[in-house]
Amino acid sequence: MRSNIQLPVRRHFFYVAGVAAVALATALSVCLLVPGSALAAACGDDVEGQRVACACGDVLVSSATLRGDDPVVADAPCSHNGLTIRAPRGAQTVTLDLGGNSLLGSGLGTGVNVVSGGVGGALVRGGAGSEIVGFTYGLRAGGRSGLARVEDLGLRANRRDGLVARGDGVELVNVSSSANGRHGLDLGGNNGVLRGVSSTGNLKSGARLAGTGNSVQADLAGNGERSRLRASGNDLSGVENDDSNGEVAR
Repeated sequence: MRSNIQLPVRRHFFYVAGVAAVALATALSVCLLVPGSALAAACGDDVEGQRVACACGDVLVSSATLRGDDPVVADAPCSHNGLTIRAPRGAQTVTLDLGGNSLLGSGLGTGVNVVSGGVGGALVRGGAGSEIVGFTYGLRAGGRSGLARVEDLGLRANRRDGLVARGDGVELVNVSSSANGRHGLDLGGNNGVLRGVSSTGNLKSGARLAGTGNSVQADLAGNGERSRLRASGNDLSGVENDDSNGEVAR
């Protein structure tokens, strides 16, 4: 009799323990995906057919245009991360349109972290007066299918770098990066395009560029160190000015 009574209790115990383990694993996966954001949630203009407004630390899983009353804008500054872009499997692209709004940080985290932008890569669009300000990194993206294009956006006063991107074919159009604590732009990849770019007044260099097949049109004046742009295999004819003494280190 005793064993007959205890077995269901044990099964119940293991079942509850299993459920708890799954819940813990899910919570840990969210925390690993968005460090410092234990309450991260999915957001976007189409989350299972509904618009879910983004808050600081959330994960953007569909394209979205931010509104002034979205918590990520209205409740600024963010205490850690701004937004993480993670496209669902099979998605072509995810577009984050700041809609002319700005993302403000408190010296920690990343303003926009592109984990996966979809098959074609993510598009980040700012708008008139739109900036990412005051994080550790303004915008970070890495790897395959990360970032495709950034346009009409300012990256200012971030504690380390304004923009860090790894991957081929990245386009920066009408982007400014200024007053950041390290480099304005740190790019590693092939066949990228920089057009109408300004990276000035950064504590270290205006830009670092590796890879080949890149076309650069950028103003790199008034930074603490000379930029490091790989000359071999890149078109640097559109580079203007310098970081310190009239020359760009190549």
